[in-house]
Amino acid sequence: MSFRVDYDNVNNCIVGRFEGEFTSKAFDDYLQEISRVAKQYDCLRFLNDLRGAVINISVFDLSESPARTIDSTFDRRWKRAIVLNPDSLSTEKREFFETVNENRGVSVKTFNDMAEALDWLKTKQSS
Repeated sequence: MSFRVDYDNVNNCIVGRFEGEFTSKAFDDYLQEISRVAKQYDCLRFLNDLRGAVINISVFDLSESPARTIDSTFDRRWKRAIVLNPDSLSTEKREFFETVNENRGVSVKTFNDMAEALDWLKTKQSS
C-alpha cells in the first residue's frame, strides 16, 4: 500500500492518491494524512483517487464509514469526490455507500472519471 496527499491550489482542494490494498487499517492511516494536510491548508474539499486501489472493504465497513470519518477527519462541512475504476466496487455497493453517507448528512459521491469528479467537487454545495 502507498498513498500521497497534497493540496491542489489551482482547484482549491486536497487530492489523495491511494494504491494497493485498501483495507480498514490502510484507510485509518490514509485518514491521518488527509487530516494533517486539511489542517495545514484549511480546506474542506477532497478529491480521492482510488483508481490504483484494490478495494477490500465489507458492506459493514461501508455502512460504518460515515461515523468513522465524521468522528476522525471529515465533518459534515466536507465535500468529497471519490474516483474508482468501474470494476473496483459494484454499482450496488457504490449506491449503498452514497446513500449511507447522504443519510448522515455527508456530501460524498463516487465517479469513474477524474474530470467529472473535479467538476462536481467544484460546484457549490447546497446547505
